[in-house]
Amino acid sequence: MCLKAPSGDLHSVYRPLICLVLQGAKRLIVGNEERVFSSGQSVLVSADMPVTGRVVQASQSEPYLAIAVELEVALLRELTAHIDTPARSALQRCLRYSPSTPKPHCSIAHHGCCTEPHVASH
Repeated sequence: MCLKAPSGDLHSVYRPLICLVLQGAKRLIVGNEERVFSSGQSVLVSADMPVTGRVVQASQSEPYLAIAVELEVALLRELTAHIDTPARSALQRCLRYSPSTPKPHCSIAHHGCCTEPHVASH
């Protein structure tokens, strides 16, 4: 996903995926919970989930950049069967994030790939 300006709300259903925010920031709302994911953070969605998203940090010189890879549900089920986790809210069970260190450097915008924004549903 590449956007050169903040966006309006986008309502969608996220499929199981892992996403790395390379630059900028996006706000996600799931039910009553809200979280902002920014450069260097990753997100793991482990189940189909309705979300409202909005890119909140993006510009011509530093567009919002994120890479999302959809995951196979059967593989997720197999992996989660081996993980013992405490009780969590719906957002905490289905949407995980973690900071990445060090902050990733991305030169994609400098090579012209953001001239035509590609917007996926993630």
